Amino acid sequence: MANQRILYTEEMVGYGHPTKADTLNRALMIEHGEDGQHPLSGFQGSQYAADAEANDTYAITLDPAPAAYFDGMTVLFKANTANTGAATLNVNALGAKTIKKYHDQDLATGDIESGQIVVVVYDGTNFQMISDVANFESAWTDYSGISTITGWSSFTTKQLAYRKVGKTMFVYFYLDGTSDAATISFTLPYAYNRTPFLRIPIAYVVNNSTAVDNNTAYVGIATGTSTAYVHKSTDNPGWTTSGSKAATGLLIYDTEG
Repeated sequence: MANQRILYTEEMVGYGHPTKADTLNRALMIEHGEDGQHPLSGFQGSQYAADAEANDTYAITLDPAPAAYFDGMTVLFKANTANTGAATLNVNALGAKTIKKYHDQDLATGDIESGQIVVVVYDGTNFQMISDVANFESAWTDYSGISTITGWSSFTTKQLAYRKVGKTMFVYFYLDGTSDAATISFTLPYAYNRTPFLRIPIAYVVNNSTAVDNNTAYVGIATGTSTAYVHKSTDNPGWTTSGSKAATGLLIYDTEG
């Protein structure tokens, strides 16, 4: 039997792309672009590069180079610097595209660390960051000595801790002592960025040695602020300015809108 072989021409596989993988893709009728090039071929195995910029405008060069951005394009890059806010990525000078987290949120300071391997996927408009942000916090952090707490001249118990999971903040507080003001407030490390004003019932309240109905007492935080307030009730938020005062509860809020 004569030796038989199939000859593939450039017309079949696309000029400048006579790879075995692309030839098989063409034979299997896998979709190609107008130039005969499979959208992923020439890009597979080369989607990683190191950034060398010194700011939030990350830029990398892939080899071989992609002809254009396309939906679902996945890129891994090693960041040269930590980000200080919203950031972009420019691949092979195809144009800077904003990097988003959680689908549509701009990056916050520290979401990318120097030396971090970042994974992003192009969605047709932006690069969505699918790797974890660097400042992801999951353990409880004691904030008692950092927060500015008003309402007491002295404390019997002062406990204030937070846990940040993604963009959600969990804040536990137990504040007990001698009152010196008609208000209670404490500052937090992250602002609440949704609307409207957030109001959450709290577990236990004492005002001048008398327990307060915890069905009316609440902790609240206003949009765009990082200071929480504790009220006895909506109608009468004021506290005693002397005697003992205590409040304990859990505040949960989103740090991004």
